[in-house]
Amino acid sequence: MAELTPRERVLRLFAMEPVDTMPCFSGQGMVTVPAIEALGIRFPQIHLSAETMAGSAIKSMEIFGFDSPVVPYDMCTIPETFGLGVSLYENSEDILYPTVASK
Repeated sequence: MAELTPRERVLRLFAMEPVDTMPCFSGQGMVTVPAIEALGIRFPQIHLSAETMAGSAIKSMEIFGFDSPVVPYDMCTIPETFGLGVSLYENSEDILYPTVASK
């Protein structure tokens, strides 16, 4: 079998067709510290725009050779829609995912 592109590999896996090698991707949001550092941003900044969310996933994929980026990091979209505040922990140096501040 000829070597597949990452896209072909993932699509074939989902179609239950033969693949040249098992694709590597995550079912969860995928971001790595080296990708964040390469973009010159801090983790809380990822959640501020679609560009930084997509960019950090793509950069993680490129650095580590993943076959597909996975973007959904912020699970606060529904509470935000209902007007609840969200804490992004903007002053933290740690990796802290957003949470709903008032429940």
